Amino acid sequence: MSKRLQVLVSEAEMRELKAAAQKERLSVGAWVRKAIHSTMGKAPSRSAEEKLQAIQAASLHSFPVSDITEMNREIEEGYLSGLR
Repeated sequence: MSKRLQVLVSEAEMRELKAAAQKERLSVGAWVRKAIHSTMGKAPSRSAEEKLQAIQAASLHSFPVSDITEMNREIEEGYLSGLR
């Protein structure tokens, strides 16, 4: 079920919204919905505290790792291999 949302904007903001929507060949409503979905998708999925707890838990382990220079070289090599 859809819900209506009323938002008050200035005349200048409305002109900008109309121009942005027109560039993408969308209605103002469709453009605003797209902007809302895009913005909501960028919100962090976890709090800073949860992220820190995960890092602290991971730091308790002792995994073998190679030299950072070697790891960066391997990562870059992997990226470049996809371009060939």
